[in-house]
Amino acid sequence: MEQQQDRTKKYAESLEKNLAGAYHSLKKNVEDLQEMCIIVSPERNVPRDMIIDIRQSYKEIQEQLIEIKAIQQLLKGKYRQHVRANPTRDKEVAELGFLAKTCFSKFEYVLAQIQAKVKTKEAERLKEQDSRGKPGVPGLWFQSKENQTLFLEGLRMLRESHPGVPAQSGEGERREGTQSGLTGGPNVTFFVFQGEAPTLDELQSQVQLRERDIIERHGPDELRGVLLHTREVDPSEIEGILQRFMKDDRFSSLKCLLVRVPSQEKFNPKLVDFIEKNLREMREGEVKTVTV
Repeated sequence: MEQQQDRTKKYAESLEKNLAGAYHSLKKNVEDLQEMCIIVSPERNVPRDMIIDIRQSYKEIQEQLIEIKAIQQLLKGKYRQHVRANPTRDKEVAELGFLAKTCFSKFEYVLAQIQAKVKTKEAERLKEQDSRGKPGVPGLWFQSKENQTLFLEGLRMLRESHPGVPAQSGEGERREGTQSGLTGGPNVTFFVFQGEAPTLDELQSQVQLRERDIIERHGPDELRGVLLHTREVDPSEIEGILQRFMKDDRFSSLKCLLVRVPSQEKFNPKLVDFIEKNLREMREGEVKTVTV
């Protein structure tokens, strides 16, 4: 009889030990879930991997809560005389469960906001495309209307600074008899960085361009922009501006493509297709410069 009681007591103690371990693991997982959910906001691009991680983390927390509650019931019932109750911990477990549910509910709400925002932007883009016909380079290259406008204004500024430049709008027009080159004059460099979202987040926070240049986050895995030059610029000078970031180990996995356009005569929708085709053919960590 006494041996049976000893075995029962030891089993109860092992349950208590398992409960303590599960509690500490739960606390750590809830803290991790909080940290991930804080990052998610309507103003930021949320990587798909993070969405998966958050949902998986919440699922594991729910499984832990089920396990903990099952042990609690055993200790409060059949084995209550062998292990001292711990109401403080029981209360904290309940609070952790509520906190996890609150964080996840907020995450799902914000995610729905982001998805609605993306759908609205896409609807606006399609509406604008339908109303204006086939979009030109600014509309194809940048998603933001503000950046499209800034791009057009920048092109106009370049033409005004160099009267010999053909007076095209950058909207894909084709005019007969225009000049084909801008030797010694203004030109444009398109640039693209492509890679994992967290790496691009860090890179974007460090890139500092001139006031007339434009940069935009084009989806979670792409950062694109234009450099507007009022004079002929040595390609190596342009490469040096952006390639210095690629020397940093943090950014060595990114693709970096530079496309020099020495004449606005080249501004038609095929230019964007040409850039995107080159980008698809590049390897991870590759840096490439081409001239149209």
